[in-house]
Amino acid sequence: MRRPETGSEWLVARLPVMTQRYFLTGGLPIPEGKEQARRDSWEHVIKTVKAMRDAKV
Repeated sequence: MRRPETGSEWLVARLPVMTQRYFLTGGLPIPEGKEQARRDSWEHVIKTVKAMRDAKV
């Protein structure tokens, strides 16, 4: 069984068990050559959520 991507463990721990299993089984396949774009995209999501939280949105 695989572990959630680094930095998202806190998020996965708060999800319902069935949803957690999705993260632990790998989820959707990432097309070859798109790994870095996916990581960059996730970082952008995290920064956006933080900005919204800081702005109390």
